[in-house]
Amino acid sequence: MNNRTRNKNKRGSSKISVSDDASISHLNMVQLTEGDLAVDLDDETQRTILTNRWLERKALDKLGIKYKKGRFSKEEKSKLAKAMQDYQRINSLSDDDIKQLIYGRNPKVHENFWKYMAMALGTRPLKTVSQHIQRRYHPFNYTGAWNPEDDNELIKLVKIHHHDWVTIGNELGRMGTQCRDRWRDYVQYKNDKLRGRWTKEEEQKLINIIVEITGQNDADISLDWGIPWQQVSSLMENTRSPNQCRAKWVKELRLQYELDGPVPKWTSYDSYILVQKLYESQYDDETSVDWSGLNDEKWGPWTPGYLMNIWNHLKYTIKDFNIKSFRGLFLYSPTFSRIN
Repeated sequence: MNNRTRNKNKRGSSKISVSDDASISHLNMVQLTEGDLAVDLDDETQRTILTNRWLERKALDKLGIKYKKGRFSKEEKSKLAKAMQDYQRINSLSDDDIKQLIYGRNPKVHENFWKYMAMALGTRPLKTVSQHIQRRYHPFNYTGAWNPEDDNELIKLVKIHHHDWVTIGNELGRMGTQCRDRWRDYVQYKNDKLRGRWTKEEEQKLINIIVEITGQNDADISLDWGIPWQQVSSLMENTRSPNQCRAKWVKELRLQYELDGPVPKWTSYDSYILVQKLYESQYDDETSVDWSGLNDEKWGPWTPGYLMNIWNHLKYTIKDFNIKSFRGLFLYSPTFSRIN
């Protein structure tokens, strides 16, 4: 792989085991103030920190803690649902009590509940688990698409309530995070946003911004989840939304940057190879796929993110793909049926 692929500092390592809560607090303080130290933590300690501390992903990465990323699998959702039922039964709570635990303005007030939920998985950060549950069970989670009238009402409410997204969400009958994202990614700078084809100057500017940001944050440039897309959009002078920037980088520019040249054309035969590799991998759930393990030098220069993006496009060619199982998708469409 091209040596431009990674932006990482080499750091020392020291073995640390944490056995009590006070030690974890001390470890957090030490590690986050000494960013040049990579701490080698045993599995039990990593799990304890992951499920007991409200740490951002950047802080977890600095600690060297491994955790699962991406969408929650069906198995994970099932485990969380069971954990919630168990917590409700053990503590003799009503449905309204559970709602109060989930949607209280300050989740730290109900830390025992959230720690219990996070420990049910043990592979996701505490904050990520709480955000997932709040989205999944929110009564406004399944509202429809935004229309111009909704946007105008959002503008009025922001003038009144500023960035109190919970209040704004209640007024609009939507989740607060939905209102925040709509405002941030579309409404706030919609008159400044460009549409259509990117210019070469825009593409180079985006590459330069991402290279600089990942270098400053000691982030892996081959991944997209460690890149602050809101900041990238801001540095693009808000002429492109965070989603536009991410899509352009993931679908095209990242591979172009890593290859330091033009990207080979993806063919229907490449799609066949990708599907066959996924089929033979025996994964039962898409969220468990190790995309970095699918490629080899004989096939092509495809990055994990590039392969995942291609797969997402292939899925959309299948009718009702969203209600089919991962293994069931291989029974449909010409690309899929060729492997049988």
